[in-house]
Amino acid sequence: MDANAQRELEPLIFHRYSMEDGVPVSMLFTMAGRTDVCGIYILEFKDGAQYVGQTINIVRRFGDHQHTHGDIIAFGFAICERQMLDIYERAVIKLQQQGNDLRNRLLTDLPGGRSDLEIEVSETATVKLPWDRDARSTILNEPKKSMVGRFWQLTNRPDYSNIRTQIGRYIHETIPSPSQTAGLLWTLTALPSTNRAKDRRRLLTLNVCNIEALYVTEYDLQSGGAELEWSLNAWPSGLKRELQSLNRWGRREKVVVEPASYKSSGPVERIASIGSDTFSRVLDQNTVIEAAYRLNVTMMRRSKSVFAKFHNQPFAADIFNEINGRMSAEEFN
Repeated sequence: MDANAQRELEPLIFHRYSMEDGVPVSMLFTMAGRTDVCGIYILEFKDGAQYVGQTINIVRRFGDHQHTHGDIIAFGFAICERQMLDIYERAVIKLQQQGNDLRNRLLTDLPGGRSDLEIEVSETATVKLPWDRDARSTILNEPKKSMVGRFWQLTNRPDYSNIRTQIGRYIHETIPSPSQTAGLLWTLTALPSTNRAKDRRRLLTLNVCNIEALYVTEYDLQSGGAELEWSLNAWPSGLKRELQSLNRWGRREKVVVEPASYKSSGPVERIASIGSDTFSRVLDQNTVIEAAYRLNVTMMRRSKSVFAKFHNQPFAADIFNEINGRMSAEEFN
């Protein structure tokens, strides 16, 4: 309906009912001798805001609103024929929004009112949608501890490109249907608080079901600088003997294989590799890939991941881009 047609509508007659006395709406209508419950209503809230809606049963509809809004102090109701509800609802919203702050989200030029609106984006997070463009939040304002914030911090590392490559290779080789199972059967976190100390920090963890399949820890060196330790859990397969050859260069033992155990998986073999280049050599061993895949698929077949709410979707998406790019270039062969 256009603006001229709306101006020609017969004005509705609203009766206002106060809720401050605690009298049930059904009783208010009974006392007033009202029998027609189809019409347009205007809720009034303690903060001065309003809400406009339509209903074919105001008593039942008001009860629904009471479960959602606990601060209703009054409401106005006007009888309206059912076939005219949509037309009058739009007309009343247009009229009321001119001088009132409406909580309506639909059919209004100011969804949520004139003040800043916060919407829930997850069970633990909300975002603000301000009318003032200068007050908007951007990527640069992301909290450091948020999922995106942690991911940005990781990408700012000079060695992130190498880390990205190794994680992409590991996921490609050892996790079935990774894009369909991410966040459900396995999870990836960036800069988790796990195992943090003054001289070490966890950079990332890849959990399958409820075990740490792969994690990377950064250690500060007494001589200055830092080094990465890549820890990979695999199905017990006698890998220690097969990986001994990787320790032949240099004086320091670069690869350590030792038994470990998780309550949910039982015995595993943990492979600790010092440095990303060493970890890359570990992944060159087909026996390691087979043992890692066997553990991962076994855990994925048992249950969903208990760490789903910690899954860092931006991080995982970036790794998928890495895999896709390298597969296109045939670099994972």
